[in-house]
Amino acid sequence: MLKNKDFLYKNVESIQGKRVGFIKDILISFSERKILGFSVVSTNLFSKNKYITKEDIVSIGESIIYSKYNTGNFLKFSEIRGFEVIDSIGNIVGVVEDILIKEEGLDILGLLISMGLIENLIHGKKIILLDDFILGDKSIFLFNSNKDLEFYTKPHFTFIGDEKR
Repeated sequence: MLKNKDFLYKNVESIQGKRVGFIKDILISFSERKILGFSVVSTNLFSKNKYITKEDIVSIGESIIYSKYNTGNFLKFSEIRGFEVIDSIGNIVGVVEDILIKEEGLDILGLLISMGLIENLIHGKKIILLDDFILGDKSIFLFNSNKDLEFYTKPHFTFIGDEKR
């Protein structure tokens, strides 16, 4: 499973091997449930930011190698990062911190929600799946009413044995 931070600042090279910049943001489509591509910041001061779509990516490794740039209007993950997640009774569950991405096909699996420093340390961060929320203009509506099935990340120290503490 990948996150936004796995792509940020990754070098971008043309198919000819020329370094052209680095990844600034992920382009997403919740309706298609996929990563559409990436926003690239150019190393040239006079060049505009450009976009590469998933179809034009030749390989993803230490660098991302692409065949051509694209233009268009895309939803960027940075535009929803920090959105409040609100449940069906109006409570703020947390804020969007990261996106969870399947390595094969770059499908969106869900969102990682921060519930505050203390809550994150005690219980971990909450994971909401794609089928459980609706993206709004300024917030995310969480409508999953099934409290029997909730996902959380666990704080790191819970996995360390007593002898390593």
